[in-house]
Amino acid sequence: MQYIIMGATVLILVINVLVGLGRGFSRGLLRLLTLLVALVGAFVLAGVLADRASVTLVDGVHEMAASDPQFAAFLEENDIVGDAVGALAHMLAAPILFLVAYIVLKLLTWVVYLILRVCFSVGKPKGVLLNLGGGLCMGLAAGLIGVLVFVTPVMGYTQLFSQTIEQADSLTQRAGDLGLEEYNEQYITPASTAPVASELYEGVGKHLFRSLSSAEWEGEKAYLEDEWFAVIGVADQAAVLVERPVAEYGETESAAIHNMAAGVGQSKMLSAISSGLFNGVSNAWLSNQPFLGVERPQSGDENMDIILNGFFRVFATTDPALIGGDLESFADLFDLMVKYEVFAQISSGEEGDLAAYLVTSGFFDEVKELLDTTPRLEPVAVAISDAGMRVLVRQLGDPANYAETCKELMDDISTTLKAVTDESGQVNTEALSNQLTTVFAEHDVNVDADTTDLIAKGVADEFTPEELTTLTVEEMTDRLIGRLGDVENIDTLIAENAA
Repeated sequence: MQYIIMGATVLILVINVLVGLGRGFSRGLLRLLTLLVALVGAFVLAGVLADRASVTLVDGVHEMAASDPQFAAFLEENDIVGDAVGALAHMLAAPILFLVAYIVLKLLTWVVYLILRVCFSVGKPKGVLLNLGGGLCMGLAAGLIGVLVFVTPVMGYTQLFSQTIEQADSLTQRAGDLGLEEYNEQYITPASTAPVASELYEGVGKHLFRSLSSAEWEGEKAYLEDEWFAVIGVADQAAVLVERPVAEYGETESAAIHNMAAGVGQSKMLSAISSGLFNGVSNAWLSNQPFLGVERPQSGDENMDIILNGFFRVFATTDPALIGGDLESFADLFDLMVKYEVFAQISSGEEGDLAAYLVTSGFFDEVKELLDTTPRLEPVAVAISDAGMRVLVRQLGDPANYAETCKELMDDISTTLKAVTDESGQVNTEALSNQLTTVFAEHDVNVDADTTDLIAKGVADEFTPEELTTLTVEEMTDRLIGRLGDVENIDTLIAENAA
């Protein structure tokens, strides 16, 4: 294939040089000027045609989406996704449209050349050397224009495809039956380095291809290579995640999540598309509705499902500016889940409280450090804290009645919290857990030691250091009752207590 490209390049040059010799200097100069007009016109026309093609594609997507009300609503609410699809279509189509437009305009300008040659009686110079030398130069210049127009899309797409296969290791391995790596090694890579054509492309054509394969995006220039390889990188890392069961995830999968987060954060369009998708899927799954036919995943553990809801609430409010950071924060938490084998614990199916395991394993302590430094993850922090609070609600019933039925217990919890808080507002959670064990026993509240640890951490996290040193016991009790009344799925807990 490399020799085909090289042969075509040399052929274009030779034909134009021979034609230039035949035309001579004056006619050759006139033809060169008309070719320059065709070149500029093709560049402009390629952008116009690519815009039309992108609009047509986006309209087609909306028409196809009309058969699926949820998908249609998603596109309507996230029009930036359609804009991104259109921009990518523009960037992919413009280089080849440039070649097609040049061929058409070259034919039209040839007619113009003939008319001008007759109208202005353009002939050949009398000097043979001037005529041949000038014609040779004009033919060579015309040939270089033709080669530039030819190699720009051909070499641009060839190198793009070759680099895609090289970078997408996981994807190409999964598509091993197609022989993409072998095809790339034998044909595409050699073609991308074809003699003569590759030199001309690297000199001028590469810059022209980059300019053609760009589009305006949110007031900035977006380039095909940047966006394309960001998408391929994310897809390749996603392929890593499906190679092993979730319960067996390790450092490789953690690295893949971080790479995906970085890829999304670096791509303008991927950030827009990803934030729109995460918005849609999170809002749908928070409402227990399928998203584009995909049902909400269930962990099998009630507390874990509530923690998942915390993540959904984070991503339900993300946007293109926040999505990279949100995904990176998720990746950091994912690292901890791998470190403490949380996925294996969920998948084991063994009886026991997952929330208690998160405390005893040390997972909770490290997660708290992460959550304290990442305000966007507050819904996740609340969800984890909910795990202990839910146990109390299941034991005590409706929090709306606590001021009457559990006032003494709530006051004792507040008093104990105040007692283990130092002057700077720092809580000794170990002492708090130990003393709460006694408090619960005195009030006949049946809570095991692991869950008591979780409740202690949740109670301590409810207040800032300043509040712990300034609020009265009564004020803290009111806050705790209000917090217990906000736990997720509280109606179910109250019903279980009543039963």
